[in-house]
Amino acid sequence: MRYFMFITACMALLGGCRETPAEEVNTPGVEETSNAMELPAPASLVPEARAVTDSWPEFKQLEARMDVLAGVGNPEEAGLLLEELIGLLTDLETAAFPSPFDRISVRSRLTLVKTYLLKAQAALHYRTDYNAPVAEAFEAYNGLREQFNHIVSSKLDPSIFDDE
Repeated sequence: MRYFMFITACMALLGGCRETPAEEVNTPGVEETSNAMELPAPASLVPEARAVTDSWPEFKQLEARMDVLAGVGNPEEAGLLLEELIGLLTDLETAAFPSPFDRISVRSRLTLVKTYLLKAQAALHYRTDYNAPVAEAFEAYNGLREQFNHIVSSKLDPSIFDDE
């Protein structure tokens, strides 16, 4: 019986010494962020809209910084750029709009872009995946640019919708 117990104990110890592949430990609530962002293609402006936006310095600054956001590789750079973009959007909301773009539809789309950028900033703060909110912000930004195209190509006079 002693030998049997000794052999059983030795086999248990030898069985425990065998190397097993290390398993990855997933921490709940923490997602790893990848550097590759899948962003929608930027909407192009028609020449009439481009002529109006070129004379609008606040929008030109926003446009330049949004292009930089597409190429950001790490979360630290993205955080700094998001802070700058949110500041630029705040300045843009308080600035004077060119006459064809001084509409509620344009202002609401700017608010939507700012909302998604704030969502991305919160995702960075909580160290979760920030790529999805950045992609949503780009979609909203494309919606803003498409609204510019729609405004300049529209043949309707907006005063016909005013109440008399």
